[in-house]
Amino acid sequence: MKKALVVLLILAVAGGMFAQINFTGNVRGGIGIALTDADNSDPEFLNYMFGDGLRTRFELTGTWAHADGNAGGRVLLRGYFHGAYDAFASAANMNTDSLISIVNAEAWFKAMDGMITIYGGNIDQEGPFGTGGGIAENFGMNGGHGMFINVAPMAGLDIRAVVSPNNFTANTYGNLFENARYNFGFAYTMPDLLTVVGILRQSNGGVYDMTDVALGFKILALRSMGLSTLNIDVAILDLQKSAAAKFMTVQIGQRLEYVSGDLTIGGRFMQQLRLYDDTTAAPKPATYTPDLSFVVWLQYVMGNIVPRLDAGFNMGTAMSADYRGNWNGVAKNGFTEDRMNLPIMPSVAFRFGSANHYLKLGYTFKTDMSNYTTNPAVMMRNNIFVDYRVNF
Repeated sequence: MKKALVVLLILAVAGGMFAQINFTGNVRGGIGIALTDADNSDPEFLNYMFGDGLRTRFELTGTWAHADGNAGGRVLLRGYFHGAYDAFASAANMNTDSLISIVNAEAWFKAMDGMITIYGGNIDQEGPFGTGGGIAENFGMNGGHGMFINVAPMAGLDIRAVVSPNNFTANTYGNLFENARYNFGFAYTMPDLLTVVGILRQSNGGVYDMTDVALGFKILALRSMGLSTLNIDVAILDLQKSAAAKFMTVQIGQRLEYVSGDLTIGGRFMQQLRLYDDTTAAPKPATYTPDLSFVVWLQYVMGNIVPRLDAGFNMGTAMSADYRGNWNGVAKNGFTEDRMNLPIMPSVAFRFGSANHYLKLGYTFKTDMSNYTTNPAVMMRNNIFVDYRVNF
């Protein structure tokens, strides 16, 4: 009898905890017809979400928080629908991908009246630690395996330290903290004026030990004039020039959005340059060339119908092997002379209650404008698509 009471008590406690878990989820994906200008190429029918570059998938998130708000956790399950995911997914990957996997599993607790929050596990916390401009970098401050310690000593100020064992993700458990990534960052907001974000990342182990820094400025003072977003950021990658080619990369980015009623006009820009050591008399490599990228967009909300146009340009990189026409469809980080590409994506979304619950029809066009000695097989990509996202 006593054992039965213990079992019933355990079930009651577990049932009570389970009842406090909130579940949310979504299903998203798409279908499309893709065509290139390669000789003898046939149209491809793809099971693929073109706007976001995702395979068709569903997600289920369970979140739990203690009644006093000082502890909680979250688990995100993700499942992929097998099939022809996209034009460049290999058959091997399609056969070996897990149908359902745990993407994030994190726990957290707060101390000192909420001034300190500690996260642990496989973390995904958006938080305030993104630079927000054309680079939009966070250096892993918001997610990954490991532990985060967040301190909010005063209103508007967040300070975070991150320890992420690099080889934990490779399932090798030796020297977890010797070969680790360490981050430190801060975010300070002066209400209605400015937010400043600073990040330092130190990556140890592997081939190189590298130090990266980033700084972002989010100007809030002009929101009353319609500039809902006016962000500028800067990043310097590999300060020690530890890579074999002995260079550091300097990035400068800008992002802006102007909103007037139902009309939104925006742009995202990034300029990148590699700085090499002048240790020899040989000329700089061809990959010294700057990489300049931008995407602009125009969107108008007509009730639940939202037409939009994205168009971009990149100088320094050839056309990427996907069909997206927004920022993620611009090939970046190539640093190659005489390389250019242009994406365009008109679309119209039919929303069902929220911006993240929709059916979208669109077309993407990408063309390689590079100056080649011999042109590659594919110089143009076209796609007509239908994307969808359903929340529950």
